[in-house]
Amino acid sequence: MITLKGKNLVKVVCLDESVIALGRNGSLYHLSSPELGPKGWTSNLHGMIHYPKDMGWFEKVIDISAGKNHALAVSNSNNVFSCSSNENGNQFGQLGIKGESQPGQLSRIPFFKDLDIAKAVAGFNHSLVVTKDGRIFGFGSNSLGQLGLDDLLIGEKIESPLEVKSVWSMDGKSSKPINMKCTDIAAGGDTSIFVINTLDEKQFEPIKSSVYSCGSGQYGQLGNGGFFHAGIRPSLLKPLSGLQEYNETLQKSTPIHLESITIGPTHGVGILKNMNSEYGKTTLFWGHQHAILRADKKKSHCPTPIEGVPLTSPVADETFQLAPLHLTKFVNGSRKADQGIAIGVFDTAIYSKVY
Repeated sequence: MITLKGKNLVKVVCLDESVIALGRNGSLYHLSSPELGPKGWTSNLHGMIHYPKDMGWFEKVIDISAGKNHALAVSNSNNVFSCSSNENGNQFGQLGIKGESQPGQLSRIPFFKDLDIAKAVAGFNHSLVVTKDGRIFGFGSNSLGQLGLDDLLIGEKIESPLEVKSVWSMDGKSSKPINMKCTDIAAGGDTSIFVINTLDEKQFEPIKSSVYSCGSGQYGQLGNGGFFHAGIRPSLLKPLSGLQEYNETLQKSTPIHLESITIGPTHGVGILKNMNSEYGKTTLFWGHQHAILRADKKKSHCPTPIEGVPLTSPVADETFQLAPLHLTKFVNGSRKADQGIAIGVFDTAIYSKVY
């Protein structure tokens, strides 16, 4: 049974017992988990997730992220909203709103009303938000240090967003320096990732990119070289940080940035944005052995980002790379296409995107 045919979907996220789909026009659809019936796997459409009444006339949702029982949404007006999928949706304060929330109803998070939001991501029971100017905020469960807050807040239920300052200084008390900003965040399971750019103080151009992680790391998913039950303070992922390459046009070394980074309950994936990416995108994996493509062929969990092995016909000295955007021939003509990657619990999926 095709449940959302003709809805022009741009993103689908999975919660513990349901699915939320985002349409290109900003519509949000809520579906129950698939159930095996006499005609095979089916899914029930609960209906639309309702916008709050105070949403702008031309405002619409452009991005969504989901945890176990809650979801976050960012609008084209740089506002952030949250909603629960059931009665457990705000058990740990992950909605950023005190009290209960009606399932299926988006609510504006009051704390962020005067801030321009760049991105919001959800872990199992925690939430992270980064602003346009690079400040980071966290709320929800901090049971394993996944919010990157003060040591004294470990295990606390954080109902109101708190600023994450531990990525800027060891004492976790300093505000964001003017020459540094967070450019990306990721959350999955009980683990969080922060991408921090250091800027040239004169021209404010990025001169260094660093990646930090905190939270659960029992399978090596923190990527910091260890297997830690709880990573209380953000630690550096060295293989993804401080990378440089020589730029022939500029006649100098320039930083290699991440095109994207994804973290899940068991492992993580980082895609580099290097200059020769037109030939293939360098992709690094770390975490649980059953979910990553280890080029070194070792059969153990990997606590450090490493290159993967090609999916088909592995050849010595060759490493896994995602196909970049290029013109591809199909039966009905030529279209532009590239590859993407998605991760779950103990699994990794490579897919093709056709434009």
